Amino acid sequence: MGKISMKENICDQRPWMAENLRSKHYYDGTPLVDGTGVGDIYEDITTKYYFYYNDNPGYLEDGYGLLYTWAAVMNGETSSDNIPSGVQGVCPTGWHVPSDAEWKELEMYLGMSRLEADGESYRGTDEAFKMKTQYGWAEDGNGSNESGFSGLPAGNRNAYGSYYSEGGRSTGYWTSTSYDSEFVWCRILAYCWDQISRGHTPQSQGLSIRCTKDQ
Repeated sequence: MGKISMKENICDQRPWMAENLRSKHYYDGTPLVDGTGVGDIYEDITTKYYFYYNDNPGYLEDGYGLLYTWAAVMNGETSSDNIPSGVQGVCPTGWHVPSDAEWKELEMYLGMSRLEADGESYRGTDEAFKMKTQYGWAEDGNGSNESGFSGLPAGNRNAYGSYYSEGGRSTGYWTSTSYDSEFVWCRILAYCWDQISRGHTPQSQGLSIRCTKDQ
């Protein structure tokens, strides 16, 4: 298990980890599957893969964490939009995978209205700016990190092929909430936006995950 850190001040109601998860094992010691060099996995929604960005373990040491498929994140548990989600999944004991509703809770804590939080694409005003680190983002797209979330541009592993993209430019986060039978609600922070995007992505995409604390 990689080091766990969190900021109690991110959300008074529900603390979040302040770094991307980098665990290669579940809480019971069961290993996940190393996805290095696996190729196109778009139709594979069951294998519990983790990935190093660009298949380069150096990104892990630089604090970007690992990228995971949704199967890896959920570990066989079913979709949930509850608060709290009740899905431990890949998270360590005492933590859980945040639902779409829990992401909205965080976004509203940082300043969004309910109407904005319920929308799609880039919403709100400067919530992403408050979550992004003060360094590392392309074209000076850094944030203030006043929330303590410390969001880094970890990029993603594309579901439609074996390539990686958006390192330094954006980062995507899983939720525990399915959009339909193929897609899952996610969040995106990008270098060129101060707002947070709410959208949906294929289950076999490789994204980051932030766990939230059980209470």
